[in-house]
Amino acid sequence: MLAVSVPVFWLALALQTVFASNLGWFPVAGEYDSSLDTTSPLTLWTNITAVDALITGNWPILTSTLEHLVLPALVVAAYPAGVIAQMTRAALIEESGQDHARLERALGFGETSILTKFALRPALNPVLSLIALVFAYAIVNGFLVEAVFNWPGLGRYAAESIRSLDTPAIAGVTLLVALVYVLANLVVDILQGFVDPRTRTR
Repeated sequence: MLAVSVPVFWLALALQTVFASNLGWFPVAGEYDSSLDTTSPLTLWTNITAVDALITGNWPILTSTLEHLVLPALVVAAYPAGVIAQMTRAALIEESGQDHARLERALGFGETSILTKFALRPALNPVLSLIALVFAYAIVNGFLVEAVFNWPGLGRYAAESIRSLDTPAIAGVTLLVALVYVLANLVVDILQGFVDPRTRTR
């Protein structure tokens, strides 16, 4: 409930305050420690820092990038994880009350076995449909998270393109987001066919 209810920008600021400023466990913002540019300069291949550091074996920058990624990743994943958990719980409760679940209880199966072996697979069908929707929401949230954590990503690029009225860049970002959303829905449809064979005949 907390992950679903809290606004993403407030959650980002709260995590920065607790885990970065107060506890000092993670960096506050940025992509990696800028002092590493002099001690461990990064050779760019893909312009994706973590991938370039991995390809070139630049372990200091890779470690720093992963440390800087923890808090933004938690913030982006909070809302989708909360929604998926709520939907999974509701679907499992509904499936555990079906006739097949009552039959399995009569045959002596325990509640854990009924939920994991018999109820989970049919319960995943509506959950998979939801994943594509929350995935699109996560992309939009990523724009806000990048602004709070000063992360150079698609959101910052889109914001700078809008400020500079760069129409081709705006169109490119819009097309990319739409393409990713369509591909996510396609993957979900394919997975639904494996999870529930009845959907293949629709």
